Amino acid sequence: NQPWNLKHFIIKIENEISVKNKIKKLKIINDGLISSFKIKDKSNIRLSIQSKSLKINSEKFLIQLFNPELHIRNFNENNIESVFITKNIVFPLKNNEAHFENINLHGSILNYSNIKIKDIKNWFINEGGIDLKNISFLINNKPISFSGFISLDKKFNILSTLSLNGTGLRNLLIFLKNKEVITSEIFEASDIIIETINISSKLIDNEPTYTLNIQDGILSLMNVKILNVPNLEKYLYN
Repeated sequence: NQPWNLKHFIIKIENEISVKNKIKKLKIINDGLISSFKIKDKSNIRLSIQSKSLKINSEKFLIQLFNPELHIRNFNENNIESVFITKNIVFPLKNNEAHFENINLHGSILNYSNIKIKDIKNWFINEGGIDLKNISFLINNKPISFSGFISLDKKFNILSTLSLNGTGLRNLLIFLKNKEVITSEIFEASDIIIETINISSKLIDNEPTYTLNIQDGILSLMNVKILNVPNLEKYLYN
């Protein structure tokens, strides 16, 4: 059922996969996971992975995805396109947790042919990036979607401008507040902005639209600081 309707090989994958390093261990348990892979030449590669259920378990969290799908293709010699879809995500060990449903991630890696694994930082800064065409989902039955572009500045800080639409942003911020990712003060300041934009959008019968910026290690919603974003230098070097 890959979206590009190509003939392909089907590969059965083990039901339990363990990923670990010296510090952390991750266990992935799947139900009915299969993959397909096709290579015609370097400009024609297709990969699809599908499963009925996928559990991701670590020492700190347990997440379960239902009907996840991942499709990747390179549509020319420079860019890779990917689509991730899942029916919903649940957190089995948590009570009163937010409900994430109908998750759809669609994006592209630009100028991937110039990536050098040992020097990926320069690719990201000078010529590469991630084009987020659309990321959408329901959170507690409220829709939210966003699009934009992600790259790095010369100090290895994430640099991005994202456009958000939908009525689910407040629910997302409540989720982040409950997870102690953002403070109550930041939530209250953001809530005022959200309510103001919602009211003005209703007056002109438009869907609420917001802007997120990531610059100099800070993520801001409509110029209000939400949280600090980690610098990626140590991750790219290691």
